[in-house]
Amino acid sequence: MPTELEESIAKSTLTILINISSDLHVLKSLAEDDGFLETILNRITNRKEPNATLLSELLANLAKSDSLARLLTFTRPVVPSLSPSTATNALDQLLTLFNAGIHGKYNASATFEYLAYVFADLAKVLSSQTH
Repeated sequence: MPTELEESIAKSTLTILINISSDLHVLKSLAEDDGFLETILNRITNRKEPNATLLSELLANLAKSDSLARLLTFTRPVVPSLSPSTATNALDQLLTLFNAGIHGKYNASATFEYLAYVFADLAKVLSSQTH
């Protein structure tokens, strides 16, 4: 269990990442990193993640990069807590999370409205318009 100090540091770190991801070089570096993307997806879909709202905001910033269109084909393990969904596609998981997360039903300490910005940016990519 993280300490109060560790939670504060995590929150501050995410806030910094959100702020600096507006820089094009930082955005490119973060958005093109599959390991970083998987970490965000793993944390954001964790039902007990205290920083899920900030992670959603960071993901929304990263979606400004065309490279995040790979969410359409990005596969990852099934997230049991998103049941009954058995989706392995990252975008499908985010859509399920967005719907399940209304009014804190999925994660009591999170809102997922920033995911709407992710979906809006992905809709700009032609191949995502048929998903």
